[in-house]
Amino acid sequence: CLSAGLLLGRLEQAITEATTIADQFGPDQATVWTNAQATEDQLTSAKPHLYRYLHFATHGLVNTTQADYSRILLWPTTESDGCLNLYELFNQKWNADLVSLSACETGLGQLVKGEGMIGFTRALLYAGTRSVVLSLWEVADESTRELFVRYYDSLSGDGRDKYGALREVQLSMIEGGGAWSNPYYWAPFVFIGERYGSK
Repeated sequence: CLSAGLLLGRLEQAITEATTIADQFGPDQATVWTNAQATEDQLTSAKPHLYRYLHFATHGLVNTTQADYSRILLWPTTESDGCLNLYELFNQKWNADLVSLSACETGLGQLVKGEGMIGFTRALLYAGTRSVVLSLWEVADESTRELFVRYYDSLSGDGRDKYGALREVQLSMIEGGGAWSNPYYWAPFVFIGERYGSK
């Protein structure tokens, strides 16, 4: 990906992550857009306010000095630069139970005196999202895929406790031993918002 002159690494596991999660819900319950399908126009025309869960497996770029220009990278087109900017999210009307940003440092933002932290969390909640899962530091491609596949496997049943499901996945990675028990792999992701689904 190329954004604002930055050459970003290819996310080898992102498509597998997205398609595996979709398979857990079934073909009539999930839609996946990858590569050139994953554009701003596609997102807008799909009416994101109708979806219960929205999952973005892509690059995220956080601007800690001008938060409005933090962005989620989508696919560029002749009509769009492929960046879903934070200031654009404030104008969205999403009604999701959960938005997950499977990308680096999406839980960070700009600390503004008198306002607090301005970032994706605030923008998504302002847009009507009931809860979010974001990361606090750079994340590893393979372990992130594994974490979210397990997470949505829990949610694909009865849509129970969204925070509890994340906690259980993180505990399972710790208890499983091996490299993924290291906090670097499971600890960056945090849950913010309403704990139980409303739909």
